[in-house]
Amino acid sequence: MDYETPCIESVIETFSSMCGVEPELSGKPEIIPTPKTFRSDDVLGIIGLTGACKGDIMISMKSEIAQKLIGAFIMEEINEINDDLMDGFGEILNIIAGAFAAKVEEKKFQLALPTVMAGQHQTHIREGIRFISIPMVFPDWGEFKAMILMEEA
Repeated sequence: MDYETPCIESVIETFSSMCGVEPELSGKPEIIPTPKTFRSDDVLGIIGLTGACKGDIMISMKSEIAQKLIGAFIMEEINEINDDLMDGFGEILNIIAGAFAAKVEEKKFQLALPTVMAGQHQTHIREGIRFISIPMVFPDWGEFKAMILMEEA
């Protein structure tokens, strides 16, 4: 199943409508062979999906970009990684995952609670997971990644 298109659409729609900024693809979505360990940027959000399939949607970006994005979302200036940034990032991730689930409604996804982490992390993706990395960019702010991890049930 094509998970890239609904993910890309959900990210663009959410950031456009909720933050007033429209990201673009900065490269082609790439299926990453697993097992794989990757290093996230300064802010990493993860939200789990369960249903006919299970997996995660992840968004990773530098703290400066996250500060601008969430500042636009809550309409307040953010100059550091703080509770407002972390809460706002989780809310945005929840909206993206809800939009994604609606676009692939035949999978009847349930959403887990979002988790947001600050600081660079190494994340290990085990073998057998479909790991899709989608490079995106805010033209005025910089690059970030949307990622989909899916395991067919």
